[in-house]
Amino acid sequence: MHPIEELIPHLPVQPGVYLMKGEEGKVLYVGKAKNLRARLRSYVGAGADAYPKVRFLMAKVKDLDHIVTRTEKEALLLENTLIKRHRPRYNVDLRDDKTYLHLMVDRNHPFPRFVPVRRPQPKPGRLIFGPYSSGGAMRDTLRQIHRMYPLRTCSDREFQSRKRPCLQYQMGRCSGSCAREISAEKYNEMVDQAVLILQGRSNEVLKILEKEMKDSADNMRFEEAAQLRDRIAGIRLTMERQRVVGSQDEDQDVIGFYEEAGQVEIALLQVREGSLVERRGFPFSETVIPPAELLRSFLLQYYAQPGRSIPPEILLPMEVEDREAVEDLFFDLRDGPCSLKTPKRGEKRHLVSLAELNAKSLYEEHLRDDRRRLTVLEEIQKKLAMGKPPRRIECFDISNLRGELAVGSRVVFQEGLSFQEGYRRYKIRVPIGADDYGMMYEVLYRRFSKGEEHLDLPDLLLIDGGKGHLGVALKVLEDLGIQGVQVAGIAKARKRQPEGTEPASEADPWVDRVFLPGRSNPVNFAAHSKALHLLQQVRDEAHRFAITYHRKLRSDAMSRSALDGIPEIGPKRKKALLDALGDLERIRKASVEELRAVDGMSERAARSLWNHFHPVDGTQG
Repeated sequence: MHPIEELIPHLPVQPGVYLMKGEEGKVLYVGKAKNLRARLRSYVGAGADAYPKVRFLMAKVKDLDHIVTRTEKEALLLENTLIKRHRPRYNVDLRDDKTYLHLMVDRNHPFPRFVPVRRPQPKPGRLIFGPYSSGGAMRDTLRQIHRMYPLRTCSDREFQSRKRPCLQYQMGRCSGSCAREISAEKYNEMVDQAVLILQGRSNEVLKILEKEMKDSADNMRFEEAAQLRDRIAGIRLTMERQRVVGSQDEDQDVIGFYEEAGQVEIALLQVREGSLVERRGFPFSETVIPPAELLRSFLLQYYAQPGRSIPPEILLPMEVEDREAVEDLFFDLRDGPCSLKTPKRGEKRHLVSLAELNAKSLYEEHLRDDRRRLTVLEEIQKKLAMGKPPRRIECFDISNLRGELAVGSRVVFQEGLSFQEGYRRYKIRVPIGADDYGMMYEVLYRRFSKGEEHLDLPDLLLIDGGKGHLGVALKVLEDLGIQGVQVAGIAKARKRQPEGTEPASEADPWVDRVFLPGRSNPVNFAAHSKALHLLQQVRDEAHRFAITYHRKLRSDAMSRSALDGIPEIGPKRKKALLDALGDLERIRKASVEELRAVDGMSERAARSLWNHFHPVDGTQG
């Protein structure tokens, strides 16, 4: 008898969510059911005709928990929440879009600009577009927008300080808004049109521009009419490139599904007004649930994210579980109907076939990338004389300024890719002025002395430093009795000059050298070795992560020392001042009126701050 079989007769026949657990209560799978008892009975009674991987999952399940809900819609939402919280190994785990690039425009600014961001914070007046599948796709979109519309690209700080237009204006690439060469009304008309294009509503923009061009020509403003003509031609060219054969100017998302050798690839094509505006791929491994259930879980996780655009129609390659419940939930999310369709013939079936073709192509791309990364890891294994490829690499670095505000960083690469969930930051606790070796010892000791992390030891421990730092790492592992971890150090050195040449100068190149324990000479890598490049990438990421944290602490310390303790200036006003004026120097130089204009600042607070920086016999400025 299966461990959970005796629990099934006592389960309710209501909708709800179930959590399958393995050893030590670890959640392996979260599922949703219209009838909890019937659904779990189907798992226990899975015979030879069941989905093969379901039997694999059930062999690992040791316990069961469940939560009853009032409706199927509530069960769908709860399932999504629990998947995000527990991240079960055998669920579809769709990462959020924090690390993807977006385009953001703040309509609260009189002359807004489009800004690439990775972690957009939704606020009133902000419009966010994306996510984009790659930085190249986002930059190409931004280039097209700026090619058609001369919108500003300068930062807000530069925009505020400029008195005359920059070179971009002289070249005809900017409207000169910083010097008020264009009115805010006219400028924002261009922003409105750019927003419509990013929303996939290019036809609306064409109608507006064609009317403006006719009006300009009728009033003999021929130069303006020619500019509008060129803008229309650019938009039409972009639309023609994106046109999807067979689409009838509709807004749709089209889903493609491909499965092979235990791997699943889902492709999503965004079609707006008949034009293909974006393609995204989502690879999944170790899936143990039937395709229809997997697809339903994907749809819920993808479209339930805050700010996600849901079209009125989603075309699917197969019927999904609980289709009506999902449609009902999407109706609430988009405040309008959303139809999930599985076309069998015609133009819409052609679009689904196109998405399936893209899913297969993306699978093959990812498979090639996996093979390339494995080849690189096998080269590192060979060069460093390891027993197996370093599938998990951890790298540590230290950042400080003459011993002050010292911090350490840990970055993790798994299967040759950055694994940001494993990143850690450390505030150094040793006394100020301690050497790098003492700081590195502390950070490594804190990492490896945590018993719960011993189950996740790295295959390769990479230290940013030479033989001295390498010795510190070996000492930590020895003190803690940890074995089986390969250690290496990577350090920069001057490129050795041939005899008889001038001594090294600042212009001479640096090279990276990799050191191993018990070996006096560095490991010899070819100049353009991909294995060395990966080790450099890991080291550079550790350095970036450490120095970013160090700079943050320095900035916080400067803010505290200058703004803390001033009457009427609390944490919110301090943040608002820094956001609006940029730095302490600009805050010091600002007038009472400029301080008063910052959001959240009162007249009393502005005068208190001004008096703090301008103490003249107790009088106010």
